[in-house]
Amino acid sequence: MARYSRPPPRVAALRRTNFKAWTHRILRNRFIGNLRKHRPTSDIEDAPLSVVGVSGGHDGKIELKEAQRLLGYLPSDQREGLLLIVLEGMSYGETVEIADCVVGTMKSCVFRARRQLQA
Repeated sequence: MARYSRPPPRVAALRRTNFKAWTHRILRNRFIGNLRKHRPTSDIEDAPLSVVGVSGGHDGKIELKEAQRLLGYLPSDQREGLLLIVLEGMSYGETVEIADCVVGTMKSCVFRARRQLQA
């Protein structure tokens, strides 16, 4: 029968863990998750047209051409995800079925596309 002069590494790591901080972080993340889940939202159809639409003037056409040009620089997976989520208004679940990937990959593609367009 083997005897240890010190506890096994896994037990020693647990003793060094700040349990109070660990549980606080878990509770904090759950609280924030619940706030996000119950955040009040409004339907896009209830929003004024000035917020959603583009004016029919010359400036709107220039902005549309600029947006098309910038979308052309994006990789195809990022462009596809961004267009489906933002313009088509699809959920990530629907988009994942179309693109045949996992939700995390789609969220990453949309995030990178938005970040690249903002730059």
